[in-house]
Amino acid sequence: MPSIVYLGDYAEAERADLAARGLAVAVWESGAVRGDRPAGPVILRGPRLSSPAYAGLCDELLRAGLMPRTTPASYNILADSGAYGAALPGMVPEKVVLNRSGEVVADLAALKHWGRAFLRSELGSAAKTSGTEACMLSTFDETEIAARLETLWSAYPAATQVIASKVEAIRKVDGANAEGRFIVVGGSLGYLDHCELAGDDVVATFERENRARAQAAIDALSKAGVVGDYFLDIAETAAGSWFVVEIKPLLNGTIRNPEQFAVALDRGE
Repeated sequence: MPSIVYLGDYAEAERADLAARGLAVAVWESGAVRGDRPAGPVILRGPRLSSPAYAGLCDELLRAGLMPRTTPASYNILADSGAYGAALPGMVPEKVVLNRSGEVVADLAALKHWGRAFLRSELGSAAKTSGTEACMLSTFDETEIAARLETLWSAYPAATQVIASKVEAIRKVDGANAEGRFIVVGGSLGYLDHCELAGDDVVATFERENRARAQAAIDALSKAGVVGDYFLDIAETAAGSWFVVEIKPLLNGTIRNPEQFAVALDRGE
């Protein structure tokens, strides 16, 4: 079973929970390991890092004799929607990357045939600070586009790109989205950590019907050289299809079901 190394005081409650379940956990702080020294490759948990910062962290850990399971090269792909999207043809919604310029309003208006679009920059979206709707285009008129861009640039003044993604209509059950998050451990499909739907039977059906889809995405990423641990979000469309909503390194994000996470690691993945 791999060890988990937490960066500083990140997710202290989670760390205590997993330790109580018998997992080997340690803390990396001020260039040293606190706790039992991990043996073998390690899973990292900590705050969100840029790709260069993650690579620098890995260098530090390697010098200390610790080997992260998610390599910097894999992290680069997992943390970049453009990179993992290129590895998943037909599995992600259409996307356009535009430079921040005087032509961007007209370029976005030309996407009206999409129906709806979600806007973010290469540094992130403004959803956390301003709400999801403040990142959405629906009329694609110049006034709406200008307002959405102002919100985005206010959140990320240093951003140089706007990334527009087509918004697919997600299937709903009793008002909830048919969307769930799988956790991939050691490059293998682990378990469904969270589902937006309610009811044990409904969630079990969602997991059963989407495991093969999640595996297809994992296989495609593996062919692109991705190894390690990550979150994989999948949604079902109202038209009966599916798509990958998001992928991100396991480094940063909430693990909703620590019990199942411990079980997945105990299986030796």
